[in-house]
Amino acid sequence: KGYALNEMSMAAYRANCTEGIISLGGNVLLLGSGQDGSGYKVGIRCPDENSNSSVVTVVLENTVLSTSGSYERFFFEEGVRYCHIIDPRTGDCSEKDLKSVTVICEDPIVADCMSTAYYVMGIDRTLDALASGEISGMAIDTSGVIYVSEDLTDRIVPGSVAEGYELEVVG
Repeated sequence: KGYALNEMSMAAYRANCTEGIISLGGNVLLLGSGQDGSGYKVGIRCPDENSNSSVVTVVLENTVLSTSGSYERFFFEEGVRYCHIIDPRTGDCSEKDLKSVTVICEDPIVADCMSTAYYVMGIDRTLDALASGEISGMAIDTSGVIYVSEDLTDRIVPGSVAEGYELEVVG
């Protein structure tokens, strides 16, 4: 999806498109700062199975965000749940301590790769990256905590955190 979004971004640039949203599911490109210039309100999908609501809303502009998680693509076989994200170190499904990871940056390919990589690496490595500024974004753990990088604190829409979740800024 990151590569496809990158190609769409270049096509939009060639067409002199300066405002708009291109969404490929968990990968979203935001062109410009919205019609009123205040940014786009983007809901991060709740990582609970069968939920179509947002867990938190952020205001962003001229950027890309990519979210990786196991809540959309999975199957059960003989009572065992298998997701589509594979840990290359073990060959097993990568479902440990995170429900989702969202990375925000300017490059669609980097955002896509990084959200998946940090999801696979797990909560400790992801929290280190969020706290150090290595990545901008958020991670949602299995207990319902939304860890947000410090650079996004002023981008969170007040009152937008879903019931049953708590927000924690790292950094």
